[in-house]
Amino acid sequence: ASRLALDTTLARFVFDPDRPDHRRAVAELYRHARVVSHVALEDRVVLEADTPRKLLERLSRFVSEIPA
Repeated sequence: ASRLALDTTLARFVFDPDRPDHRRAVAELYRHARVVSHVALEDRVVLEADTPRKLLERLSRFVSEIPA
């Protein structure tokens, strides 16, 4: 488990809560990443999560920022 923890990146994701594919991606993040922030705005949801790199590749279209 500790090896997997080292292979994560903190990333910020932006989702449209009205789109089914975006809701599936949010569920996938909650299943496989460690969500550290969830902000629901009127027309979007912003999540920050320590994300496994493989999942980050799969969800790259939703990434708004990867802090340095």
